[in-house]
Amino acid sequence: AMLGSLYKKNGRLNEALLLFQQSKEESQMRSDTLGVLNSLHALIDMFLCWDIPEYANIYASEAVRVQQSMKAENPMLSTQTYVKKGRALYQLGEIDSSFIYVAKARQQCQFLPYNSGMVDVNLLHGTLLTEQGDNHIYLGIEELELVARQATAINRAKAYHQLAQTYLKLNDAAK
Repeated sequence: AMLGSLYKKNGRLNEALLLFQQSKEESQMRSDTLGVLNSLHALIDMFLCWDIPEYANIYASEAVRVQQSMKAENPMLSTQTYVKKGRALYQLGEIDSSFIYVAKARQQCQFLPYNSGMVDVNLLHGTLLTEQGDNHIYLGIEELELVARQATAINRAKAYHQLAQTYLKLNDAAK
């Protein structure tokens, strides 16, 4: 999986994909559910990045099944699994279904530090609200502004990007 990550960073996506799949299979053979989930998360991220949400959703569904079968609770891992499933559904245009996984993720990370899960939930939820339009758009803007104020640099950038797209939709080019 680490080698797959290096290949991904260097643009060797086919090799990265094969290594992530191999990592998942190896982890399954060793009954290492954490390894399986980490490999599935890497595969989901790759397919979301490539804008192939159909495959991302397949792996996200598998990740949800694996995560729910774990004996020990891991709120951070569960949060990420649900957020990734929500993102895959969002990219498929299934916004209503996405909200279900946002709620599950929010429930998992409510006692974690903000940047250990809730930031990802707020980023996705704010994005979904701005995509819904109407009065929801202003609730989404509030949530995205929270992310922009409190998150790490990467998530702040994502929040600012979504805010810019939202303001363009509202014909407020100045913002």
